[in-house]
Amino acid sequence: MEALYLLVRLVAPLLAAVMVAVLILAGGRRRAKRLPPVPLLPEHCLSPHPAAQRRFRRLLRRKPQLRTQARPAEMPRRWGIAAGVLGVLASIGTSLAMPGGAHFQVAVERMVGYPATVIELQVTASAQANLMQAWQPLLQPAAREVVMRYPLPRNNHPMVDSAVQPVLVSQHGDRLQVATAVPVDHSSLRQALAECAGIAPSALRLHDAARFTPTWQWGWAPLAE
Repeated sequence: MEALYLLVRLVAPLLAAVMVAVLILAGGRRRAKRLPPVPLLPEHCLSPHPAAQRRFRRLLRRKPQLRTQARPAEMPRRWGIAAGVLGVLASIGTSLAMPGGAHFQVAVERMVGYPATVIELQVTASAQANLMQAWQPLLQPAAREVVMRYPLPRNNHPMVDSAVQPVLVSQHGDRLQVATAVPVDHSSLRQALAECAGIAPSALRLHDAARFTPTWQWGWAPLAE
């Protein structure tokens, strides 16, 4: 995970700069297509020297069609300057917005999946808030701290970043689901939660998920502290 984070930290700013520059240059090319064509030759010789003017007149006598030929207009130079400046700003902004290594790992785990225990209970929606408040001390230890150490350029000391993979809660009508950040013992947790809620242990359904992916499942939110 550390190698992946360092790779993303390196590539993401470059990719952002390229994408911004490409989009701006594409807009500049579309703008240039709407401009009138530019004549291949000016109406008069631009050089003040008589010899150059004679050669210019001689060329037009030999090839009079050059007076009417034109080429497509070029993209205005300011579009290229804007692409370079905004590309650099996009790269800097992406670097500043990059999360720390541990926060990056938490986000990736939510997308690709991590082992968890899912608790399900049928309870009225009006009672779910009070129930979660009562369960909070029992469920909070099932969160998982994530720590990542990684080197930074031009820095002799490694960067240490920490984050928490929290316990997640999903509420859909009378269906309440809780997902721990680590697999837990079913029997002990079921008994503790049932006693706290004053319900039969059989009302709680627990199962382990080898790859729990809350990012792709609607409705999951961190357990309130």
